[in-house]
Amino acid sequence: MSSAMVVYSVPMGELHALIGSGDESILEEIESEDSYFLDEIDEIFEDDEDEQPLPCREAIRHILHGGPYRPDCGSVYLYALEALCRHLGSHLDNRAFQPPIRWGWIEWVDAFLQSIGFPLRVADLAAGGPPVAVPCDSGASIGWWPRDRYEEALGVLTRYRPAGLETNLAEALANVITWLDEALACEDDCVVGVYG
Repeated sequence: MSSAMVVYSVPMGELHALIGSGDESILEEIESEDSYFLDEIDEIFEDDEDEQPLPCREAIRHILHGGPYRPDCGSVYLYALEALCRHLGSHLDNRAFQPPIRWGWIEWVDAFLQSIGFPLRVADLAAGGPPVAVPCDSGASIGWWPRDRYEEALGVLTRYRPAGLETNLAEALANVITWLDEALACEDDCVVGVYG
């Protein structure tokens, strides 16, 4: 089965401030601007026989209130967190990480990045865990890159001038450079990825 990774530049201060704030006005904004995404997530889980469906809107409400969380709904919370990231942040070019990719592609890109001294891993971005304390499990995965390594990482990539690099890998490196540039252009943005 092939997958994709969606990548966002997200203002971490704003995201952290929302968790447990009780401020439901953000949910109203998401509903008016991105109800299609919320409906799409609800459709994914409405036929799940193992779980009593939790609507994505309600999962967002749980996050905004800091719980209580349902232990059987980690996947819905992951997408609810993605809805918050989509709303607060900006979608980044992820052309090299669109279907059909497999986990092996991420490992291959990471092996190359490691060989040139790049300090971050795409695997951490795809599945390193949420950037805030929200229960997320199974199915898709989420991860992020701590901002304190971005300038070093960007320096490695801008100094590296490959000759004869495969087109797919060159495009992946171009995406990573764009992600870091976009996040650094904002005061406290971090790169967040959702893989599934």
